[in-house]
Amino acid sequence: RAAITLGVAHPPGYPLYALLGHVWLRLLPWGDAVYRLNLLSAACGALAAALLAAACRRHGRAAAGAAGLSFAFCAPLWKFSLLSEMYSLQAAFAAALLLVSEGGRGTFSRRAAVGGLLFGLGCVNHQSFVLTAPAWLWLWRGQARRHGLPFSRSLRAALPFSLAGLLLYAVVPILLGDARLGWAVLLRAEYGTFTLSS
Repeated sequence: RAAITLGVAHPPGYPLYALLGHVWLRLLPWGDAVYRLNLLSAACGALAAALLAAACRRHGRAAAGAAGLSFAFCAPLWKFSLLSEMYSLQAAFAAALLLVSEGGRGTFSRRAAVGGLLFGLGCVNHQSFVLTAPAWLWLWRGQARRHGLPFSRSLRAALPFSLAGLLLYAVVPILLGDARLGWAVLLRAEYGTFTLSS
């Protein structure tokens, strides 16, 4: 519903999915809105599988194809690619981050910047993406070693772009018209996030 009305979903608001879904609905004007959002999830699931295959390309075409097809037909991705939810988009962010982290085109600093942006946007899509940070940092540390560069250089390149991606959270209080309510939505206050975490 948030994508249809360009509103705010239940906490933490899912502003990236709402914005992307709203744009998708404008670009694809045929059929029921829920059906079109399901198509968005299917497209994101297919993108996730393709990105994973691309990330595995250095291990050979057969390995890349097997990884992409295995991921495309695994039960969780298949299930979430049929629902109008943000989960298949999250899989696409994870696969894209893996692809950028494992190598690819562009200089190391440019790839670190793209990785930082993907990380920030992934966290905006679903806050649990922050749990990928240790793996992402480990991959980047290995890339820095391979290139003979200090690890801090990749972090300096990635940090401003991660923060830029996280700025998309500002959409929540703007759409709600209330900074305090927006902050409560982002922090999942009604779910007792801080009570549960302690």
